[in-house]
Amino acid sequence: MNYKKRENISETRMKAILTTLILVIGLFHECSSLALIDNKLPHHISSTYDLMINGLESLLQFYKRNFKEITVDGYIGLLKAKEYLGATVENIDKGLSPLSTQQANQVKQIFENCSVLLIHIEAVLVNSSSSKQYDLFKMVHTPHPIPNQLISLRLSNVHSGALDKDSTAGVKFANISDMCLMDIIGTRKRHQPACTFSDICWKGITNYHARNFDIIHQLFAIFVGQKLNCTNKMNVLAQKLGGIENVKAALCSRIYRQMYTNLNNALNKMQSWELFLAQIYICGGPAGFQKFVDAQFLSAILHWQSNTGCLKSSHSIFSSLGSELLPQNTLVTSSDHPIGGIDKACYSRRSAAATSVLSMYLHWFSSKKEIFILPTPTNSTAANRMESNEFLTIIGLIAIGAALIAAFLSISVVYCICPLGRKGHEYQKLQSKEPSKNADE
Repeated sequence: MNYKKRENISETRMKAILTTLILVIGLFHECSSLALIDNKLPHHISSTYDLMINGLESLLQFYKRNFKEITVDGYIGLLKAKEYLGATVENIDKGLSPLSTQQANQVKQIFENCSVLLIHIEAVLVNSSSSKQYDLFKMVHTPHPIPNQLISLRLSNVHSGALDKDSTAGVKFANISDMCLMDIIGTRKRHQPACTFSDICWKGITNYHARNFDIIHQLFAIFVGQKLNCTNKMNVLAQKLGGIENVKAALCSRIYRQMYTNLNNALNKMQSWELFLAQIYICGGPAGFQKFVDAQFLSAILHWQSNTGCLKSSHSIFSSLGSELLPQNTLVTSSDHPIGGIDKACYSRRSAAATSVLSMYLHWFSSKKEIFILPTPTNSTAANRMESNEFLTIIGLIAIGAALIAAFLSISVVYCICPLGRKGHEYQKLQSKEPSKNADE
């Protein structure tokens, strides 16, 4: 009977040990998985943040060197960048940003430098501006509200429910957009109140058959109207089109399709770059459509920067978007006038567009729950170092886990086969205190 009891005791101990061992293995698996995730993702996403931050720092250096030559378009691009940088700094101060302390400090410094540069550039522009540009300053100094989160874009058939093809009588909206913007903001010269939409301007804004920069101007006019509290009036005017939000979605759907048409043509002109950047900003920024916040687009933009930080006309490599879309060594040209000096062949408008888009991407990429990772690392040394660190971490975790399991098994086997005499004797004494059960058996 004692032999059977000791056998039962050994069996019970073995079951307990195996159960504990399974729990230990499971716990080790979870810990190792967390350690691998912690080792892998922060390094890659941190590298992406660094690339965006370094790109913005280089662009601001370009602005600083050439602030006397920056155009109104360049000024507006920097102003848009400041808005998104300010939103990113606000997230940092609220503890809602995954940026490291060093990265957060860099972003705050970029924001401060951006604010100072805008003051210097505005002083130059105001001294040489016309009354029309004063009205433009009035318009752009009211910031576009930044959406709280990105929203999905359902690609719609933009031709259904659209206006007649000849609704604008062949007038390109880009040619009348300045006049329409002046009507929307209200001008003292023409004695018009804000939120004025003439027939030709409204037909131009809601024309679903426009292309390229015309659609950019259409959306820009809508956003100017929204930030000047003209939304209710625009909703009434757009009632047959489902409201102004539907108009924005339809226009951005058309832009998204045109973007990929241009990508298939390899963006072989400098104007295509500017259009591409403007399309990303207008629909990914004020409109807040998620389709335009894309890691591949970000990678391409970072490739377009020169060593001086600006965007130039040159033979550029677009490998990050795929060779079938963007062949390498594609010649890009532009009719725009470049800046001279150390930044010879740099373009103010293109660089301004890149500054606003990078600031917008930094805000969304460091605010979203999803983790964005550049598809093609641009720093091979850093990438190799990260891969080496990950490999060493895996080897270390395997070695530690194997050692723990081996030690645990050794102790368990010894404990089962050769229980300690003193503890075994005490256990037998406890059993002998129940004579009535023994007598019954």
